[in-house]
Amino acid sequence: MWRLAEDLNIDGARQNIEMVQEKMNNNEKNESIIIYQNCMKISLYNYLKNN
Repeated sequence: MWRLAEDLNIDGARQNIEMVQEKMNNNEKNESIIIYQNCMKISLYNYLKNN
């Protein structure tokens, strides 16, 4: 979700992304990329409703 915030230039998004990424393992990072790409294809509301 922070990536969406960064795309919208919301203050602090980049710092939050970096902090979270340091705590994520590779599987979590890969899963977050897939979620982000899906969110770019459909509305966030519809994605969250179906997952």
